[in-house]
Amino acid sequence: MVSVHKTARKCLGGNQAHMKRDHDVRLYRNTYRVGDLVYVLNVAGKAKKLLLQWNGPGIVVKKFMLSCTRYDFVERGSM
Repeated sequence: MVSVHKTARKCLGGNQAHMKRDHDVRLYRNTYRVGDLVYVLNVAGKAKKLLLQWNGPGIVVKKFMLSCTRYDFVERGSM
């Protein structure tokens, strides 16, 4: 029983590595620069189906160096 478990674990580990490699190859990350126009997903509010899904366009005003997915932006008309 123990040898069957070890064999299954070995196969699962190989499959997991293969699936991660395939996922990472298809992964596309947008990178934005300061001054780019962007739309931001609206996650605030209780009645989400009655609100607009996206806010913007906004202008990227600051990019955080530690994270490639965190930006500060202001709405276009408020500058």
